[in-house]
Formats: sequence, structure tokens, C-alpha cells
Amino acid sequence: PAGEAEPAAAPKPLPPPPARRPDGALLHLATHLKRAFLSKLRNRANLYTTLLEAPALALLIASVLRYSEDGEYTFAAAFHIPTYLFLSLVVALFLGLTNSADEVIRDRGMLDRERGHGLRVWHYVSAKFASLAFFAFVQCTVYLLVGNSVLGIHDMFGHYLLWMLLTALAGVAAGLFISSLVRDPKTALNIIPLVLIPQIILGGALIKYEEMNSNLDLVYSVRKWMARGEDGQPEPPSELKVPGICELMPLRWSYEATVIAQDKLNPLAVSQDELEAEIRELAQIERLSDEQLARLRAAKDALVLVSSLEAGSRRAVRRQLADIRRALDEGTFKMADYPAPDSEDPVSSIDLYQNQKVRDLVSKAEMETGDYRLYQDDPDRVPPNVFFGLKKHYFGSEIATLRANFLAMLGFIAAPLLALGISLRRQLRKV
Repeated sequence: PAGEAEPAAAPKPLPPPPARRPDGALLHLATHLKRAFLSKLRNRANLYTTLLEAPALALLIASVLRYSEDGEYTFAAAFHIPTYLFLSLVVALFLGLTNSADEVIRDRGMLDRERGHGLRVWHYVSAKFASLAFFAFVQCTVYLLVGNSVLGIHDMFGHYLLWMLLTALAGVAAGLFISSLVRDPKTALNIIPLVLIPQIILGGALIKYEEMNSNLDLVYSVRKWMARGEDGQPEPPSELKVPGICELMPLRWSYEATVIAQDKLNPLAVSQDELEAEIRELAQIERLSDEQLARLRAAKDALVLVSSLEAGSRRAVRRQLADIRRALDEGTFKMADYPAPDSEDPVSSIDLYQNQKVRDLVSKAEMETGDYRLYQDDPDRVPPNVFFGLKKHYFGSEIATLRANFLAMLGFIAAPLLALGISLRRQLRKV
């Protein structure tokens, strides 16, 4: 009929969205990565601070701690090497937190604009973490170059860098997560002391675990509470056992690993351990051939030599350690090939690589573990996991401490990043 409105045409269906291709994902990730790097490089004041604060802190810390009880400074008698290791890790954690605590806050506008255009949160998180990890690597490298040089620490750069970088990355991950929870940079910076100070207190250096309140060990506290009214009291935990709450501190894991690495992975300790293992292996053979007997004698002579090795310079000591190992493998080792140096002030392998304060920490842990193994009524009882112990026992399995601590540090990095990604996805879904 005339005057009746015609029915509206049905809307045309929207075309399907283009399929996401791998090259598109890589381009998206590369774009985020480029943007994250440029964001750091364009802020000149922040960039200069990032690059200069690490060497400045290293120079300050190392200069203050360059002290020896013997009067003349040597690395072997240096009093504060454990303190230097701990403060270096504190600096790494601090730099990681401060470098990342406002990153997500500054990107809020960009994230809100792009959330309707297929923003991939995990690409953003990966790119942001990778860019901050690069600057953390630079800071840790510069810090160690300065600090190790002042304190005369040699041939341990790679080991120190690994644990310092892992600590910095744990700080970066935690800082990014903090940045996703607040909207104001000042609030994020105010949270940093709440993260950092417990790490310093419970990290195992400022206050030794044997001097801490034993009630921090939750298992012992529960057993003690359940034993009220009974004649017996629960067996007290080992003095060097780490309290439960301290296990949640990344600094406790990286500090323990750095001390053990300094004591057991320096060139002298590595040579000694290899020779001792070879001697034990040959000594277990009931009937040695002439060749094996000669090898055993040579290994014992080599062990005595490397433990008292002296040369005219640091490089000469390192070169002779490698030459002794090579000559032993080739069957050409002779003590006479390594005479005493002509230098008036020779460098010894012990003075160069073995710090007594670090050695005392590890030796005490070894004695604690040994006492439990030798004097337990139950020979099948598992030794306690003591601080600075070389082995740990978890879920009935034995694992090297350095490996366990490495896995723990990876967990402290992955957990905040996972929480960051989940938090951002939930926030960006809100209208």
C-alpha cells in the first residue's frame, strides 16, 4: 500500500578477519621491540643515569670494601669479598626494579589506543622485558669491570655476570609487574623499598641465618607448638638451614650461588677438584698397572704443585695451571718443568684465586652437612639443606646447589612476567 515504509535491507555480513600469519606475528614483535628500545634511548637523562650509576656504585662499593687484615691488600686476605658479592646483587636488584617500575605506566596511553587493533599482550611483555634485559646486561657488565678491577678479582667475570644478571632480571620482572598494578610513577617507586628491604634483611648476609629468630622456620615452629605439654621437644633445625620465609627471596638464592661459584669455580679450585677426582678414581682400583701407577703419582704431584703454584704474574699463573692439566693428560708432566719463579714478588695461585672469608663460609656448611651424615642415629636420614651447602635434597632427590639456584632464579623471573601478562590482559579487556 502507498505510504508504507519499505523493510530495511539486511546488513551485509562482515568479511572474516585475516588469518594471523607467523610473519605478521614476528613483525608485531619486532615493532614492539623497536619501540621499547627507542623509548629508552630517546630519554637522554634516563639513559645517562642508567649507564653512569652502575660504574659509580661499583667504584664506591669496591673502594670502601678494599680492606685486608694483613695491612697490604690481597684478594686472598680481603675481608669484605662476601659483602661485595652481596652488595653487587643488591645493586643488580635495585637497578632492575628502578629501570622497570614505570615502564607500563608510561605506555598506558599506547596500550589503551591499540587494544582494539589486535594488541598482543605477550609480544608487548616479551619486547619490553628483552629491551630492559639488554640494558641490565650492560649495567652489570660495566659494574663488574670496575668493581672486580678495584678488588683484584680475576677470572670470575662470567660467573659473577651470570648471577648478577639473573638477579637484575628478577628485579626487572618484579618492576614491570608493579608498574602494571598502579597508575602513578611515584606510587610504583614507593613500592620498591617494600620489595628491596626484605631482600636485604633476609638475604643471608646482613643477618646470618644462625643468628635469626628460629621461629621464622615455619616447620620447626609448628612442631614446637604441637609438642607443648609433651616431655620431648622437637629437634632444633640446623643452624645454617634457611628459614622458610627466606626461601621466597631471590637475593638469598643468587647470593648463595655467587659465593659457591667463587669458592668452587675459580681456576685453582677447578684444577684441584679435577685432580682429586682423578686420584680417588685411580685409588679405588685394586691392582694398578705400571701406567696407572705412574699416572697416580703424577696426579698427586700435580695437586701439590697447583696448590702452591707461584709465578711472576697473574697471566703466568693461569697459563701454568692450563699447562699442568695438558701435560698430565699427555703423560708428559714433570715437577722439574715448573721451577720457582725468579721474581722478587711472585704471585701465588692461592693469593690470586682463593679468598679466605669465602672459603670459611663454604667450609662451615660442609662441616655442618658432614656432622649430620656421620653422627645421625638413622644412617638413611637425608642431610639438611644448609646455606652454602654444595648439594641440596628436594623431594627425595639430590641436586647440585648451583643448578637448583639457577632454576629457582628462573622461577623468580618467570612468575612476575606471567602475572604481568595475565594482569594486562584482564585490564585491557575492560571497557
